[in-house]
Amino acid sequence: MVFNPRFIPVLATVFALALVVRAQEPQPKLAGRVTQADTGSPLEGATITLMPPFIAGQLHLQTARTDRDGNYRFERIADGTYSIAASANGFVQQDYKSDASPEGAFLRVDSSTSFQGIDFQLTPEAICAWLTPLSTFPFRSGSRTLHGSAVTP
Repeated sequence: MVFNPRFIPVLATVFALALVVRAQEPQPKLAGRVTQADTGSPLEGATITLMPPFIAGQLHLQTARTDRDGNYRFERIADGTYSIAASANGFVQQDYKSDASPEGAFLRVDSSTSFQGIDFQLTPEAICAWLTPLSTFPFRSGSRTLHGSAVTP
């Protein structure tokens, strides 16, 4: 197959149109990133949940998952007020707060708003364990009674 130079203007036009279409891609209504608080590494598969105020019988949660770079986005969000939380297995859930006021826990979304950079840093869950040294174990020496039965070392 021989390349025909007549196709150069056609290819240039197609390429230019692709760039224009990509440039016109709408910004998401809400976007951000989720990372590990201790390492700064992105968290893939974390869940971001938008929760409107509860109205009896009408709880409509919206969720998004993070990609391998920890990024998430919500393209369409109905107008309203939302609280936002990020969660992932093995990590403590984090709720969004823009400031310390009660209103800081909510985002007000309408047709003219777009929130970029709503980021979360999740802390690994703590694992608690209690170890008892064998020297303090109650059945170390002599015989003891456990639930009515004689126990001998």
